[in-house]
Amino acid sequence: MIYARACAVAAFFVLALCNQAKADEIVALAGMIEPCTSDAECLTGYCHERTKKCNCVVCDTRGCGGCGSNRVCMNIPGTDQNRCKVPPRPTNGPTKTPKPTPVPIIAALRESCTKDELCLSGYCHQRTHECVCQVCNEAGCGGCPDDKVCVHVAGTDQNRCRKPPKPTSQPTKTPEPTRKQTAAPTSLLAVMDSCQNDNQCESKSCYKIGSSGIGKCQCKVCSGSGCGGCDVGMACSEPYYEGSMAYCTVTDKPYGKYCSKNSECKSKSCYIDDEEWTNSYCQCKVCDTVGCSADCGEYERCERGEQYWPNKCVEYAPSQPPSVPPTEIPKEPLGKSCQNSLFCLSGS
Repeated sequence: MIYARACAVAAFFVLALCNQAKADEIVALAGMIEPCTSDAECLTGYCHERTKKCNCVVCDTRGCGGCGSNRVCMNIPGTDQNRCKVPPRPTNGPTKTPKPTPVPIIAALRESCTKDELCLSGYCHQRTHECVCQVCNEAGCGGCPDDKVCVHVAGTDQNRCRKPPKPTSQPTKTPEPTRKQTAAPTSLLAVMDSCQNDNQCESKSCYKIGSSGIGKCQCKVCSGSGCGGCDVGMACSEPYYEGSMAYCTVTDKPYGKYCSKNSECKSKSCYIDDEEWTNSYCQCKVCDTVGCSADCGEYERCERGEQYWPNKCVEYAPSQPPSVPPTEIPKEPLGKSCQNSLFCLSGS
């Protein structure tokens, strides 16, 4: 009886040891999307917790994550599943067309506009908000083609490009006597006039957009009042960005007025706020002596701002004049002590 019990106990321990050995010898045999209970059962090393199926491990190298040699493991967008996919082929160029640098829109005749500067003709009709030509009497002027002139349409507020009338064989009016010329006439165009090439402009610069045949004369960048083809009180500023048109801007701005460059200020010193460019303004120009800056007071001088702060006017109050010593030596009466005869009323 005792022997039989001993054999039963021994058999139980042997069976337990065999089961443990089998558990330790689990071999990963399950392929992709095959049932699994643990990561160790999957050839990919990943058993999906929800579906209990083998999944690949997300990676970006061919043959990685349990995928074939020509695939990579990618997540399916909007799901918790991964799949082996053929990676996209590399492109020869950019996948997106780069955005071109913005250029100011300059409209042709009859196109929409909001201000004169947006029209090639230089004139935006206030009522219709369309670009119209400017009345002139020479072919190709005012924004018209080479064979037309700009005329006013009678009874309307509109201008139109029309072919000029053919010359008559006889004068239609008695010619007026020719007046003596006081200056040689010029055919060069001013800033903002319509042009076809650089040689037509006083500034020798006709700004065009793309393949447009008509452009506008632009000023030449400069820093003095009335320079570069601009009127007095204005100067030609650098374009806002490469490829854009140069414009005449107000110069000699007083202290505190908005500016974008030194040449716009009377002091020739513009404080540029890098964090908020709309806060930029004309500042005083640094100088050493009291009253030296026209932007500061009589008893102030302009000192340079620390680090990124603007220049400032600092007051220096005038010192009190030194006291004047008495011009006469006090005289002492008889009987008083004295140093010499000059201190005595008697002179002795």
